Amino acid sequence: MRRRIVLLIPLVALMLAVAFLLIRSGSTDVKIQINAPLEAKIIKAGELANDSLYGQPTVASFTSNYSAKLKKGSYVLLAEGGNDYEDISSQFEVGSKPINVSVSPSYSKEKLSVLLKEQEPIIETAIRDKYDRQYWLPPGYSYKLASGTLFQRGDWYGGLIVPAHEGEDTLRIIIKKTDGQWSVATDPPDIILSSVVYPDIPQGILRKVNSL
Repeated sequence: MRRRIVLLIPLVALMLAVAFLLIRSGSTDVKIQINAPLEAKIIKAGELANDSLYGQPTVASFTSNYSAKLKKGSYVLLAEGGNDYEDISSQFEVGSKPINVSVSPSYSKEKLSVLLKEQEPIIETAIRDKYDRQYWLPPGYSYKLASGTLFQRGDWYGGLIVPAHEGEDTLRIIIKKTDGQWSVATDPPDIILSSVVYPDIPQGILRKVNSL
C-alpha cells in the first residue's frame, strides 16, 4: 500500500504540472495603464453584441495600472470618470499575443468648460496676434470668434471665425497647446478642415470642429 502511495505521488505531481501548463498556455499577459487616478474593472464581455454590461462577472479590479494574465476571450474595460474625466468603456480581445494598452481619458465636459473660461482670452490673443492684419483689419472686414470648444485634456481648441458682415464665409480653426503656449494647428483657417491636410490632428477633433 505504501509503495503504491509512493508511486502515485510523482504521478499526481506530474498531472498537476501538466494542468498548470495547460492553464497558462490558454492565458496571455495583459498590461493596462490608465493615465488618470481612476478605479477601474475588467469584466467578461457578453456572448451577444447587445448583451448588457450589467451583471457580467468582474474579472479584475484595479486603480490606474493592471498587469496579469487573462484567458483568451473578449473583455470590457470600465471606469467611472467622476467630475474630472469621461467614463471609460472599451472592449478588447485577448488572443495569443501579449497586450499592452495605455488609456488617456479626456477631461469631462464640465471640467473643459471651466478651463475654457480661463483659456479663451489667451486663445483669442494668440489668434489675433497671428491673423490681425488678415482677418481683423481693415474695418468692414472683421471677424469674431464663436462656438469655441476645448478637447481631450484642454490642450486642443476648435472654433469658428465668423464674419461680422454677411457675404463672407465662416471659417474653422484649431489650435494646440504645447509647453504652455497656444499655436495655430490649421493654418490658414478654412471652411472645412481636412484630415488629409492635417493628418497629425486627431480625426475626432476634426469631425467635431467641422460639425460646429
